[in-house]
Amino acid sequence: AVVSTQSTGHLVLAGHRYSKAGQRKHALRCYRNAWEIFKGKGWGLAENHIGFTIGRHSYNIKDIEGAYEAYKSLLTNDDTNVHVMHSQILFQKGVQDFVSVVQMYLHSQPDGTPTTTR
Repeated sequence: AVVSTQSTGHLVLAGHRYSKAGQRKHALRCYRNAWEIFKGKGWGLAENHIGFTIGRHSYNIKDIEGAYEAYKSLLTNDDTNVHVMHSQILFQKGVQDFVSVVQMYLHSQPDGTPTTTR
């Protein structure tokens, strides 16, 4: 089934509303669904923003592996807008979240190295 950009935008808005209502797991589900649809469609800024939001929400609900994977995908993105994401991570609380996520993720692995992917 073809999903329109407009309906995907509604998923992002729903995620925002759920987040404001304190329903972080529902918000995260909306953002993840939107991210899957936006991936590879040439909407780099939207994809980066949603990925950053997924990382932040995952971190807040203690889904360390989910946060790690979201932040890692942003930093390994080949998109030309990746510099925008780096700036956002550096100048927002994201860099602190990212470092905490990586530390927690590495400590949660039996041998201290990340081996799983989502």
